[in-house]
Amino acid sequence: MKVLKFGGTSVGSAENIRKVKSIVENQNCDVIVVVSALGGITDKILAAARKAAKGDDNFHNDLAEIKSRHHETIHQLFNGSEPIIQTVTKLLDELEQILTGITLVGELTAKTLDRIAGIGERISSHIVSQFIGAERFDSSEFIRTDSNFGKAIVDFTVTNKNIQDIFTDFKGIAVIPGFISKNIKGEFTTIGRGVLIIPRLLFQQLLM
Repeated sequence: MKVLKFGGTSVGSAENIRKVKSIVENQNCDVIVVVSALGGITDKILAAARKAAKGDDNFHNDLAEIKSRHHETIHQLFNGSEPIIQTVTKLLDELEQILTGITLVGELTAKTLDRIAGIGERISSHIVSQFIGAERFDSSEFIRTDSNFGKAIVDFTVTNKNIQDIFTDFKGIAVIPGFISKNIKGEFTTIGRGVLIIPRLLFQQLLM
């Protein structure tokens, strides 16, 4: 089994996602594919959240760009496939609802940031998994952390057991979102932006 990590640039366009598919299909073994959000999307989400917290209605412009980027990518890859559109629209609606909530309370906590920061990864993992015909697994359902929102520390004892339970007998291609996790309460956490090594280390534990 091989673990492949594709960052934002690698999944930043329909053309690059097609390249990802080609790379994955050319592997001669079982593969776990870890993907980031489409390039620049997480920055755009965080910018929108900060504007919303200040009562700046321009966050709607950022949200429109985020929606447009994903819809354009989906159109280029799937030619209007209904299932993926429904899935992505649901996640984009979730983002919009949270941003609207931020404007109402006028506050942006680290916990709320973690709640929305990984939406880009959640969306991209759906897009990539469906495009390459792979099974999608939600990393937030098996990576467990403490509650240090924004830079959560992985509980390797619990997480490694979860990975063993899910992937020991796995065959084929799996796609998972990077970056996101949950604490013991089931609240979304993130393991820190740029910490790309964590998913690879977690799965290397499985392969040893």
